[in-house]
Amino acid sequence: MLDTPHKQPAERHSDLEIAKAHRSALQGRLVRLNSERDRLTAAETAESTARADLDTLGRQEIEAVRRWAATASSDPAPKPDAARRHELTIAVAATEAQAAAARGAGGAVDVEIGEAQHELADLGASIEALAMAEMVDEFQTEWTAAQDAALALSGVIARCFGCLRALQDRAETLQTHGHTTAAVAIFRRLEVLTSGLAFSVEPSRAAVSAAAPAWTARLAELAR
Repeated sequence: MLDTPHKQPAERHSDLEIAKAHRSALQGRLVRLNSERDRLTAAETAESTARADLDTLGRQEIEAVRRWAATASSDPAPKPDAARRHELTIAVAATEAQAAAARGAGGAVDVEIGEAQHELADLGASIEALAMAEMVDEFQTEWTAAQDAALALSGVIARCFGCLRALQDRAETLQTHGHTTAAVAIFRRLEVLTSGLAFSVEPSRAAVSAAAPAWTARLAELAR
């Protein structure tokens, strides 16, 4: 879906919409993969939790025997909680198998997540390029309108300067023939009317800076 100069605006717009739809699908897939990874991580953690419970039981049994030994009690030494130890040992064995399977599955999911993230990054760059290409179409429309307006304006300006030249020439003729007061009055009116005016097709830097943010926002809108 790379942009090429011969494509029509409608084709470029279609390419952009297709890329956006692909991005949405890919983002949805990443959500599902990350959810799956979270569940696998929980399964891996279950083994650590079971082992920690067994270790805790062991420490409790050791502390109980130490307290018994420290008191020099004539009572029999505390017995380990065989039932609880058996329960936790079974839990460790079960979660160990689950964790091993989860680690294997998690590795595969991690690869898929990495591939999807890489594809999403590439797709994001493609979408931005397509959005820029579509905005060039909009620029072409604006530029053509500006050229038409400039052409029309140049005709108006030419007529204005033509009128100015005719008036100045005639005023000079009047002045040459001794009608100085009338000529000077014409020159002064023309000077007042045209003072401070400058015609240029190119806008000022300030005008360009003021207009640019709207187009930056438009590009972001196209790429969304």
